[in-house]
Amino acid sequence: MRLQEAFSAAVLDSQQPCPRGLASRNGHVESRFAVYRNNVQKGLINALAFSYPVVARLVGEYFFQEMARLFIKKSPPDSPIMSTYGVRFADFIGDFEPARSLPYLAD
Repeated sequence: MRLQEAFSAAVLDSQQPCPRGLASRNGHVESRFAVYRNNVQKGLINALAFSYPVVARLVGEYFFQEMARLFIKKSPPDSPIMSTYGVRFADFIGDFEPARSLPYLAD
């Protein structure tokens, strides 16, 4: 896997380690990458919350964030235009087992 592919995969999946081949002037590559990953994921979660404010409110912040993290891992952005990110989130919610008791959530 090339560095760019490894970087993209690791940014979107917090279970993956910091990619090999990154460098930092002070040697703190892992901690710097963790900050970057957190900022990227938080930005994507915020984009989803902006597009789905009622869902976020109905399920609560913690549930929404965890659901969004799983969606991000499964459906990373395919465009740099953040306003279009999450068009498949409703489908994801409809198939999301922990949300099955709220069938209207995906509407």
